[in-house]
Amino acid sequence: MKPQQALAIYKAGQDVVVKTLCDMDAKIKSQEITIAKLSKNSSNSGKRPSSDDITKPKSKNKDGNKRKIGGQPGHPRHERPLFPEELINDFHDHELDRCPICNGNVIFVDAEPRIIQQVELKEVFITTEEHRSYPCWCEVCQKIHYASFPPEVVKQGLFKPRITALVAYMSNVCHASFSTMRKFFRYFFLIKISRGYLSKVFQKVRKPGIRKTGTNFGHGFSKPSFMCYSESTNHEDQKC
Repeated sequence: MKPQQALAIYKAGQDVVVKTLCDMDAKIKSQEITIAKLSKNSSNSGKRPSSDDITKPKSKNKDGNKRKIGGQPGHPRHERPLFPEELINDFHDHELDRCPICNGNVIFVDAEPRIIQQVELKEVFITTEEHRSYPCWCEVCQKIHYASFPPEVVKQGLFKPRITALVAYMSNVCHASFSTMRKFFRYFFLIKISRGYLSKVFQKVRKPGIRKTGTNFGHGFSKPSFMCYSESTNHEDQKC
């Protein structure tokens, strides 16, 4: 309230002054009650800790403006380390035979080259195997018999150890749902799989009897031991 407004209320008489003061007092009490409710948390009331507001305020720079994404002035520069040469599959050399400005002859100097590294997915990322057991007729038994499949093949089922570990990694680390994993296998690996089978695979790798290993998942691709399961993984179901 400005001084001129207060003076006008005073000159309006006793009744106006009393009414204005009562209205202001009621408004202040209402605001105090609201502030008290908003400031309650588990440390100053009987509220549960899960009901506390843990949202952090957005950080701002010294000028009060929102900080831009990326490198900040005065901070050291952070760059991705280059892949070592043993992990490079193909090398492409680019050399000058003439000066790009004057077209004169050039001499190579003993200095490090500029490097750009690229990564791409292989066109064939998975391998599909088929085990066949051919029938044969026994003259003595008068029956048809089939050759037995290797025990490890029967145990593994459709998914072999590495792709089984991928299911465990996507669920435990990436928190992907079975529906998301089903789409992933369908679009990237062209494997039509049901959510129920993915659930069975995940439950099997969680069994306490499964032995953990440090299996390497491919050239330059290694995962922690908690997601690298050995070939002792037991897959009894072959149907999806």
